[in-house]
Amino acid sequence: MDCVSDDLSLLLAHHGVKDVEEPLSSDWRFQLQQEPHGLVRVLLPAPGLEERIAARTGLRLTWHTTRDVEDAARQWGGHLEHGRPVLVVGDAFHLPWLPYHGHQHMDHGFVVDGAHGSLQRPRNLVLDVTDPYDNATRWGAAKPLSTTVTLDALAPALRGSRWGVLHQDGPGEGKHSSAFAYMTDNLRALRSAFEEKAYRHLLGSLDEQSPASWDHYSLQTWLLSRSRALHSRWLGAHADEWQALRRNGKDLPVLFDEQVTEPWKRAAQACYLAFRRTSSGKSVPPSARESLEFATASEGTFVDALSRQVL
Repeated sequence: MDCVSDDLSLLLAHHGVKDVEEPLSSDWRFQLQQEPHGLVRVLLPAPGLEERIAARTGLRLTWHTTRDVEDAARQWGGHLEHGRPVLVVGDAFHLPWLPYHGHQHMDHGFVVDGAHGSLQRPRNLVLDVTDPYDNATRWGAAKPLSTTVTLDALAPALRGSRWGVLHQDGPGEGKHSSAFAYMTDNLRALRSAFEEKAYRHLLGSLDEQSPASWDHYSLQTWLLSRSRALHSRWLGAHADEWQALRRNGKDLPVLFDEQVTEPWKRAAQACYLAFRRTSSGKSVPPSARESLEFATASEGTFVDALSRQVL
C-alpha cells in the first residue's frame, strides 16, 4: 500500500476494524489531476475514499488543513486525549526519519499517537510518531518504525499540509455490499475514464528528454502498480464470486495480474531506468515509452472487456 493507505490501516486497526485492508483494496479507480506545471498526477487513494471507508466501517475520516502548526498541535492533543491517533501528511523532504529527507519533496503520511509537554507551549512538544511505510528508495530503505520528534523539528514539513482523524459515523463495521457490487462500482468509474480517454491523457505530458519528467512518471507508475497489486489481493480473497468471469480457463485474479498488475510493474521499472539514464546524460530506448503505452492500453482494454461482461 502507499503511505497514506498504510496509515489509514493503522488507524482502522486502532478503532477495532477487523479487516483493515478491505476498505482500501476493494477500490480500483483511475483518476487524474492536472498539475500547475503541466504534468498529470494520478489521484491515489482515489477521491471519495472517506465515504467508502465510512460505508464499510462506520468510521469517517475528516481532513483539516494545517494553516498554523501550533494550533494544529493543540487540536492533535485534544484528539489524542480522546484516544484518536492523528494521520498527518507532510513534506518528506523535511521528515528526518525518512530516506527522502533532504532529497525529494513529496507528500508523506505518518501517524502521531502521543504528545508529551505543554499544549500551551506546543513548540516544545515531543511527539510519538509511528510510520508503517515499507519501501526501497534510491537513498535507502524506508522501514516501519516508531520514533519521537519535536514539533519544532516537524514544523518545516507541516506548513500548508493536512491532517485527519477517524470518528464514529455509524454502526460498527458499517454497511456491507457484495464483492460483485464493489466490482460494478469500480467498472462504472473506470469505464467513464476509458471513454474520456484518461489513459491516453496520462501520457500526454511525458517529456522523454527530461529526467524530471521520467522521475515523475516513475512515481506515478509505481503508485499505480502498488494500487493494482493491492486490488489483486482483494480479487483473490473473493475468487469464488468471479467464476462466471473466467476466460480461456483462467480465473479473474490471474487475468487481472497478467493484463493490469504486471504491465504497470514493468512500466514502473522502465520509467525508473529511463530516469537514471537521462540523469546521467544517456538516451532512453523506445521501450521505456512503449512500456507506458502498453500498460495504459492493457488496462483500458481489460476494463472494456470486463465491462461488457459485467455491466
